[in-house]
Amino acid sequence: MNGHVAIVGAGPAGLGAAWELQRQGHDDFTIYEQRGVPGGLASSEYRAGQWYDFGGHVLYVRNEPFKAMLAELFADDELVEHPQRRVIELSGATVPYPIQRHIDALPESWRPLAEADQEQLPAVPRRNNFLVYLLDAFGPTLCEHFFFPYNRDLWGVPLETMSCDWLGDLVPKKGGAFDCPRLYPAMGGIGEVWTRLAATFAGKIKYGVKADAWELADRNHAVISSAPLKAPPLKYTSLHVTYHTGWDDDDHERWYALGNVRYAAMGDPRDRDAYTAEWNEYQEGAPPDIHRYEHYAYPVPTLDRDELVAWMLRRTRNNRIWSVGRFGTWRYEQGHMDQCFLQGVQAAQEILSE
Repeated sequence: MNGHVAIVGAGPAGLGAAWELQRQGHDDFTIYEQRGVPGGLASSEYRAGQWYDFGGHVLYVRNEPFKAMLAELFADDELVEHPQRRVIELSGATVPYPIQRHIDALPESWRPLAEADQEQLPAVPRRNNFLVYLLDAFGPTLCEHFFFPYNRDLWGVPLETMSCDWLGDLVPKKGGAFDCPRLYPAMGGIGEVWTRLAATFAGKIKYGVKADAWELADRNHAVISSAPLKAPPLKYTSLHVTYHTGWDDDDHERWYALGNVRYAAMGDPRDRDAYTAEWNEYQEGAPPDIHRYEHYAYPVPTLDRDELVAWMLRRTRNNRIWSVGRFGTWRYEQGHMDQCFLQGVQAAQEILSE
């Protein structure tokens, strides 16, 4: 294949595309990144002697291209295993995650109701919409105290307007896609992965440039874009993240059912101090140098999402734009780093095979 390939975004999907193009000997490409660093939502920042990630991140290694890329960039001792000790703070109780497997740890005042609910759950939850699914899968008591308030805060839309098609392996189960080792770089935060990978594309990344995929399509052989799809009916949420010190427990992730904060997580599992927190609104009084805001954080899987996205992807492909990544496909369920990386690889393969 001859022709220049423009890549919009130096996050996992865009860098995955560049990695595959370069691996197959096609060096005629340029990456446009509007920030000053690679990684996108998976970047890290060095503040006050600590590395902080933008939210909680670990590396799931579930496909061969991602595994091969990590093996090229990291020695075995440069990736450490991240423990899976996660809890939910709930009405004064600390409940191990997932909550439905630890009914015995619930607050005594409503534990009997949750236990009774479990006896009445249908064998197969209905999937009319997300609200109906939650009630059938977990029962009204767990929904009232955790699943409803947490998910309403997370998604910002009525739960009955959300589909269930996105759930898949996101519902914890033994042997599922997330029942695998979780890795983390021994230095540099989660962004170290993308910093090292970006360094292999010397001179091909233009930082501080907000490129438009549609404009690039007019003057390039092909475009691979991880920029958000432009379809007004599609819903998304924004996110505030603050950086903190003083983590003092053995768990590594915490969920909260009520209140402004909804999630907190450590980065480096060996550092018992630094952590990040996600907020619905900016935490008043937090120093501005430890606050980061992301306008596009979570694509919302509404009932009409798949139809809208299918229409948009047909339109972009007809203009030789391969749309990839969490917001390029508007799929939260395919938005982990290894998955986005693979999408970029596959887009590059399709272009090279023409």
